[in-house]
Amino acid sequence: MIQISNQNTQHLLDVKGLTKTYGTASREIIALNNVTFSVKKGEFITIKGKSGSGKSTLLYLLAGLCSPNSGTILLNNVDLHTLKGDKLAEFRRRQIGLIYQFYNLLPVLTVKENIILPVRLDHRKVDEAKLNDLLCLLNLKDRIYHLPNELSGGEQQRTAIGRALFFEPSIILADEPTGNLDITNSNDIIEYFVKLNKEFNQTILLITHDEQIANRANRIITLSDGKIIEDVVK
Repeated sequence: MIQISNQNTQHLLDVKGLTKTYGTASREIIALNNVTFSVKKGEFITIKGKSGSGKSTLLYLLAGLCSPNSGTILLNNVDLHTLKGDKLAEFRRRQIGLIYQFYNLLPVLTVKENIILPVRLDHRKVDEAKLNDLLCLLNLKDRIYHLPNELSGGEQQRTAIGRALFFEPSIILADEPTGNLDITNSNDIIEYFVKLNKEFNQTILLITHDEQIANRANRIITLSDGKIIEDVVK
């Protein structure tokens, strides 16, 4: 069992000196270069930048999906990259809600089964009342027994959001969550994020290249060539 520190801190997430490189010394690619920033609970942050700026690499590091060459990531005072194997999987499942551009739903599971999957993997009892509230919030109540291939793109992404939220994670990490949607569905999804942040104080860090989406957040971090070049609180 992973113990979360009760130490008082103003930061939910602390990132210090994060560096990630790929390739060999002669052909080294610097994806992130000494990135440092902090996130307070309840912030809605977008991270923007051109393709190749390091946005997705940063998100994968924050999610514990890969390891940095140097630097630290503290989430709830736990050093993410000191965790290995089952402990890392457990921590990620309980503390991080990860939302991908291409949904990553299991095709053989229904909407309900996809949403409750993290709880099942943690061998916990499903809170049906909480599930019902979440389905209503995401307008999926009449889709609970549908498979992903029976859903629209917007419905699939809302299911992915439901799966990320059901464990009540400390932070939501979203990687271009509207990149595979039309304008109407994109707007709807962003409205869900805004509502989750304002009404439920959900901390959100969202990767985007879209200026209009970036401007919906209350803080915008801009990356270029693996470095933070701007960090603006609105």
